[in-house]
Formats: sequence, structure tokens, C-alpha cells
Amino acid sequence: TERLGAGTALKSAPKAIRVEWDGKDFSSQQSAKNPRLLKDGTYQIQAEVDFVPNDQVNSAEAGYAAVTLSATIDTTPPQLSASVLQREFSPNGDGVKDATTISYGLGEDLAAFQLEFTALPNQPAISVTGFTKGTHTFAWNGGDGLGTPLQDGTYTVQLRGRDKGGNVGTFAIGSIQIDTEPPTISQVTPGHNSFQNTPIKTVDVSFNAGGGSLIDFNPAV
Repeated sequence: TERLGAGTALKSAPKAIRVEWDGKDFSSQQSAKNPRLLKDGTYQIQAEVDFVPNDQVNSAEAGYAAVTLSATIDTTPPQLSASVLQREFSPNGDGVKDATTISYGLGEDLAAFQLEFTALPNQPAISVTGFTKGTHTFAWNGGDGLGTPLQDGTYTVQLRGRDKGGNVGTFAIGSIQIDTEPPTISQVTPGHNSFQNTPIKTVDVSFNAGGGSLIDFNPAV
């Protein structure tokens, strides 16, 4: 029990009393000088008032009223998990691998959730709207939190979530590569317009990835 102080006289203006609770136990079983911190959970808080100005509240006195509220103590960071469908994609609008899908799970409802670039603290993080408890998917199109397309390169990203108690949890996804430039053919043997006096058994083709992702070659017959 914590006393909130004296109220107001009958003809006085209304008075607002504000008290902040730090989650400690002020019951009669605890020392007032060293109250213990309560465990995580939901607790009932009851505020009582009466009209008798004797610095005590008695439910049998005139004007007694009480209201019960609930408050939740949560000191545990949220649990996050995630996996990535493909770690190389090409958001260039050609309809092939224009986005990558991140599947993630949340152990509780969150107040805020985002995908952030761990090596680029000044790059705007991407707000993710699905932040209720359970499994979700998020399609990333290669832009930052302002919708600005990122340049080709490898980006290290992580998920960051803040729960309703203010605790923050993160999950490192790792590196994802953006590559919008197509590979080029650097050499073909036999060469263009070359003349052969024997049957050609093989055609050797050399590709250049141009510093981008690995080439996925599918020969057309």
C-alpha cells in the first residue's frame, strides 16, 4: 500500500495526483526501505478514496470509492527468429528475383518492428508492419526505409523489435547481396565469323559476373 497524500477540501478545485510505480512490492510484508522487485506478470492495482480527512482510507466511511486497474511488468526481451529465401536478388524490374522473402517469427506482440542495416547506422531502417505474435513473411525489394533503392552490393541486416514493455530484441539475418547488373559473355570459342575445317564438338563460353553474384547458367539447347 502506498499513500497518495491528502485530497482536497469540499469547495476546492479538482486535484490530480500522479504517482509512478517502479514495479516494486510495497505491501506490508516488505521493508519500506528495501522493497523487492516483483516478477514479470500482470498485477491488479487498486486506488481508494473517501471523504473523511483523517489520512486514512476506510471502506466504511462516507464517500468511499475504489477503482481497480491492471499493469503488466515485462523485463524480458522479445524472442525473434528469421530465415531468408534467397540471399542474392536483383531488384531491376525484369520480373526475375526482384525481391527476396524474409520469413520471421515473433514470440509476443510488439510495439515496433524493423529491418535495419547493421553496418550502415545512418541508412534508414525499414518498418515492418506485421508485428503480432506468430509467423510472418516480408518481401524486401532492395530499398531502404525511405523507399530509396540501394546500390549493388552486400548488406548485413538484422531484425529489431521492441515489445510493449520497452524491451528490445534483435536477430541477425546476415548478409544479403543486391545485384542488378546482368553478366556478360567475355569470350566464345570458336570465335564469331571464324571458319572451321573440322566438325565442332564443343563451344567454350566464358562469362564475366562483373563483381556481382555467382552466375546461374542454364544452357539452351
